[in-house]
Amino acid sequence: MTQLPSLSFPEALKLAFNKLIVIKGRSRRSEFWWFFLFGFFINLVNLGVSKIAGFPIILEISEFIVNLMIAPVGIRRLHDTGHSGLWYLVILPIVLMPDPNENTPVVLTILIAIYALVAICILIVVFVFWAKDGSQEDNKYGPSPKYVSDQEPAGEFESNRN
Repeated sequence: MTQLPSLSFPEALKLAFNKLIVIKGRSRRSEFWWFFLFGFFINLVNLGVSKIAGFPIILEISEFIVNLMIAPVGIRRLHDTGHSGLWYLVILPIVLMPDPNENTPVVLTILIAIYALVAICILIVVFVFWAKDGSQEDNKYGPSPKYVSDQEPAGEFESNRN
């Protein structure tokens, strides 16, 4: 098996945007983390814009759109490590978790806090899955996007698997 080099930032963005609605298959760590970083910076810029403009709805819409964009890459990344994409659905409610305020009943505030602790633990598990190297061999989600068989030409590999 031959390991292909990591994707650069532009390569990762191009690949992720080309597969924006594809949840089948596998994604490399470099594709996922570059795209995750891209989404993080979009949200960071929109945080500043929403604070300056005084419209918090801008940030909420931005976060929703970025999470929708990252979801397929996150699911394919989970596939690369041999895990089901359903793990992504487990962390999705974390984004939708309500923020308690002074009018929130104490019992509900406690339940939200407990949920937040459980959600953080689940999120850590998913981040560990995302950080793991994918298997060299084919798995039930498809061929490895990072490793190519020594018998298979690299050029053919790139066109078929990316």
